[in-house]
Amino acid sequence: MKVIQKAAVSIMLSMILFAGFALLAFSSLFDIIETKYYNNKVVGDYESRLKTVQNEIVNYQKLKNELLDEIRENNAVKTVFLTNQSKEDIYQRNNLIRKIKKENIYFKYIRVVDDDGKIHFSTNENDINSKDDFKIIYKNYNKSIDEDTFEKIENSTNRDLLFFSSENTILLKNELDDTFGIKRGVIQIAFDAEDLNEYLKKQNILDKNDTIALIGNTGIVVNLFDKSEKVIDLINTNWQKSDFEKIKYIYEDETGKEYALLTYKGEQRYSGFVLLREIFQIDSFYRYILLIVTFFVLNILIFLIFNLRQDKISVISDRVKRFQINFLVEYLDKKHEIDWNRWKKELRSRREEVKKEVKKGVKGLKKKQEDEVDLLIDKSWEEIIELLAGRFEGPAGQNRASVEIKNIDEIVKKILRTELKYKPESQVPQRLTPQLKPVDVEILEDDKDLEELDEVEDDDLIDIGEPFSGPVSLKTLEEPEASDISAVTGHPPG
Repeated sequence: MKVIQKAAVSIMLSMILFAGFALLAFSSLFDIIETKYYNNKVVGDYESRLKTVQNEIVNYQKLKNELLDEIRENNAVKTVFLTNQSKEDIYQRNNLIRKIKKENIYFKYIRVVDDDGKIHFSTNENDINSKDDFKIIYKNYNKSIDEDTFEKIENSTNRDLLFFSSENTILLKNELDDTFGIKRGVIQIAFDAEDLNEYLKKQNILDKNDTIALIGNTGIVVNLFDKSEKVIDLINTNWQKSDFEKIKYIYEDETGKEYALLTYKGEQRYSGFVLLREIFQIDSFYRYILLIVTFFVLNILIFLIFNLRQDKISVISDRVKRFQINFLVEYLDKKHEIDWNRWKKELRSRREEVKKEVKKGVKGLKKKQEDEVDLLIDKSWEEIIELLAGRFEGPAGQNRASVEIKNIDEIVKKILRTELKYKPESQVPQRLTPQLKPVDVEILEDDKDLEELDEVEDDDLIDIGEPFSGPVSLKTLEEPEASDISAVTGHPPG
């Protein structure tokens, strides 16, 4: 296959594979790349912030439990279980409540419930059934709150931080003893969720414009602006899964912008950050860059695969070229006379034998390729014989023993030009021809001068081994041994 054909086939296959890759990329591959690689930096930064948020919520819980413990130790609070309470105790409790409200602007209420489920004291208006200047009658505990809230509180552990998203309330509870030190029930303290939000901002955990929303029992979400039941249920459902989605699309606002929830699971609770969905998506510009690079990589890879195996005619052409060069260098290196008439006849008689040796090991040649190979070998073979014979034979058929070695480079170039002339353009190997340094050698007039002739330096010659003494062996693609080149005639020179 010619180079232009290989290039055309490479482009065609690349386009087919590229079309499949593009279809896969826009269907699911970009999502995989975004999840596993592109989003790592964004996810890492926000996960670190959410982890810090959860650590500060633990500190917030400790502070509120310390406040609850102070309230529990107040004697005026312990007397709520008494049927007849003194005015002093009532006055002290009222002062305590005013102090708490002053120091905690998001404080909601305190409630005391005995073990039988009866409310003995509460600042929550929803717990009051009736009241006058002298007496307050409270509702039954299980009637003042909904069933889900009741079960959540009953099943919780003392000192836990409970979230109630429907009421946007944070609640803590603990045991409460009466004035005799006997456990009589529990005391609850509640705050608005904004209290936690302001605390996190004071600790520089959240930005000034950030807000939090309570989700489920203990989960929070930062910057959840759509607090509809549908969105809350979607988040709760995702968090209840063991293999929850770390990045999940949750809603679209009125302007058409899409938002996604980034979830972080801590030891005690889930937390999330609502961000624009486009933050987790690869920009269109980079998508197109990735597609273009993929196309060119596919094209280059396919083209290289086509060229892994060298063309058969190129293999044979290289063998012929190496044979010609080594043949010339070997015989121009001789210092004695050469009977070119005899060598011409013997070289021509061994043409077919050498032709088989050159093609040995190269299988699968088509008829057209076979004809090209034969033409290449015949022309190269005849050319080297004619060039050498014409240059070395003297007038009247006499041989000249002296040789001007400076003509080696010219002869080699002529042979290479001849080879390229009969070689298909697509099969011409892009290789540098050996550049042999011309050496001026004086013409020898007698044997004495021949003996005094300095030997040619090793660097100016190609080592071809033993003299020409047997059949050529070109079984492999490796550089031919010099002994194989010398083996064409079966006789040493001279």
